Order: sequence, then C-alpha cells, then structure tokens
Amino acid sequence: MRCNETKQLEVHHKHRDQGNSIDNAQVLCQHCHEKTETYGVQGESPKPFSDETKKEALKKAGERCECEIEDCHDNIDNFDNIDVPLYPPLRNNQIRK
Repeated sequence: MRCNETKQLEVHHKHRDQGNSIDNAQVLCQHCHEKTETYGVQGESPKPFSDETKKEALKKAGERCECEIEDCHDNIDNFDNIDVPLYPPLRNNQIRK
C-alpha cells in the first residue's frame, strides 16, 4: 500500500553509492524519508540531486510519496495536522512546488 502523501516531499537516494540519476531517486514525504535505513546515518552523504532530476522524480511519482512500507504512518493520527511551517527551510534533497 502506497503512502500517497503530497506534502513535505523530498527526493531520497535509494542507494548512497549509486549516483544522482533518476533511477536512484525516490520521492518520499518527510515522515517516510526519516524512516529509511540511511536517514541520519553517519557517513558520506551523496551529492544532492539536480533540480531537473528532482522535478522529473516528482512528475514520475505523480507528485506524491512513493513509500510502500505498510502502516508507515501508524503513529500519526492525522498527517495534515503535524505542526510544521508552511515553507520550512529546504534541505538539499527537498522539492518545493
């Protein structure tokens, strides 16, 4: 089952060591991105995706999270009510629509 979140989207490197091609890009909401195995893990981070790759990934994903982890939002009753700024500072992997 897919997450389908459309807010706070980020482009995740599926594999840290496989470059910045569209094949290594996955669009995730911030919550799902934080649940990936490599999020926040020490070590060399990959270079950021280009704006073009971010836009292509977003289009390919249908402008929604591609997470397929079952019950990825179990601890959140209503994702829309999370207290985050409307326009938080962008990190290198984020997309702003």
